[in-house]
Amino acid sequence: MTAMKKNEYQNYVILFYLFLSMPIIASLVLLFIPMVQIQGQGIQKVFAYVVPIIFWGSVLSEGICLLKINSLRKQIMLLRAFKEKKAFQKRIGLISFFKNKEALIIDVVLFVSAVAEAIFSILQLRSEWLHIVCISIIFMSLNLHGILNGINYSYFIYVKKILKDKEKMRNERD
Repeated sequence: MTAMKKNEYQNYVILFYLFLSMPIIASLVLLFIPMVQIQGQGIQKVFAYVVPIIFWGSVLSEGICLLKINSLRKQIMLLRAFKEKKAFQKRIGLISFFKNKEALIIDVVLFVSAVAEAIFSILQLRSEWLHIVCISIIFMSLNLHGILNGINYSYFIYVKKILKDKEKMRNERD
């Protein structure tokens, strides 16, 4: 594997990890919503500005990372005359379910948290924290559902395997 090719693969892996972290950051920030008060004092007022900036910054960064990842994946596949391209041509991640074990776990979490939030709403539970935690989990798992069931995750797993195999071969030679 040439240094250029290895760099492209490593860049893809790093960018994918960054992409994967964005919905997690955004969903964690949602947990701070009960502490936000524009008319509040001190930390509450600070949270009123910091929480939306971090949330929307994470959402925007996720979109930018997705565009970059798609572009990089297509570029690598095109430049390398990728022979297994059809293996990665699937439906978009949002309308696919249970494509791998990670996606299965996230899909189950999404279903359970959505059902829990529905039950909490039907029972008219007044716990703001309970609803915020459920909504945060739903937001995170819905985003991760789309990512882990999508073509970019399949390609990410493929690239990680290539890098691991090449590293193993290099270590055996040394």
